[in-house]
Amino acid sequence: MNSELAKLGNKMLLCSLPVAILGAVFRLMHYPYANQLLIVGLGSVAFGAVIRYFSEKTIDGVLTGLAASAGCIAVLFKLMRWPNSELLIKAAITIAIVWGAKTLFFPNKEAS
Repeated sequence: MNSELAKLGNKMLLCSLPVAILGAVFRLMHYPYANQLLIVGLGSVAFGAVIRYFSEKTIDGVLTGLAASAGCIAVLFKLMRWPNSELLIKAAITIAIVWGAKTLFFPNKEAS
């Protein structure tokens, strides 16, 4: 695992999660700039998840990164009322199910 990439991904996640939460609160309260905060926050969360988990270079890392980033993008599409949000939500759920099934039926032998 490339520790510098993982640290960069962690820092991105830690910095972008408050922006995404603030954007969601702004959206609920109908404050200005809610859309911009959501796009920047959830987009950078998805990008940070890809950097963080793809740096592990394992199938678990790749599936975790895909599930996290697909979930963030699906939530963004749903909150912004953009088209095809249902398709993205189904894709994110499918990736999460595949990741869960892989973990359940083919556990990581190194963790034991």
